[in-house]
Amino acid sequence: MNKEIIGRLILDRVLKIKHTTGLNNDLPKQLQKNSFFFKEESENILLGENQNNKSNQYNRTVIAKESDIYEGFEVVLIDWNHMNKHCDIHGHPQLMYYQVLSGTYVMNLYRVEEENKVSFERSFVLKEGDIYTSLSDDKGYSNAVHSMQCIRPGKTLNIYSGDGMKGKRFCMKKPYPLKLEKYK
Repeated sequence: MNKEIIGRLILDRVLKIKHTTGLNNDLPKQLQKNSFFFKEESENILLGENQNNKSNQYNRTVIAKESDIYEGFEVVLIDWNHMNKHCDIHGHPQLMYYQVLSGTYVMNLYRVEEENKVSFERSFVLKEGDIYTSLSDDKGYSNAVHSMQCIRPGKTLNIYSGDGMKGKRFCMKKPYPLKLEKYK
């Protein structure tokens, strides 16, 4: 099957779950219960050209969108192809679902201190099979503020309640030195 059909299957499942649960704390839990379906459907998709990523740290392919007319859910496959690359500190829409299909990553979480400034909160490793979800009451794009670092190249499946590329970019108040050797 091509990526559009697979993407639509995943999106249809997400929208059905959203219709059943609403946009509340049950939604991330129900998405996690469907992670096997998402992984099985995602494994055969070949990622396309790099989209909207000037740093070339990863290839981002939108495989399904709820609508091209109004903002809605989107399903994205990301191919992390460069080890030790670190993406900018950024936020996401109200819901973010992040499933590791392969590879190893460090996710750094930040707390918003001022309008464009953040401070480091914590970091953790995500490996194949791991899932990170975030659901906020805020309908803006300053939710789940984080940065990602690829330790071992691989792929992730990301589901957002809006355009994942509209996330606000942030600067650190005080830089946090990353020590990669503890993750290897």
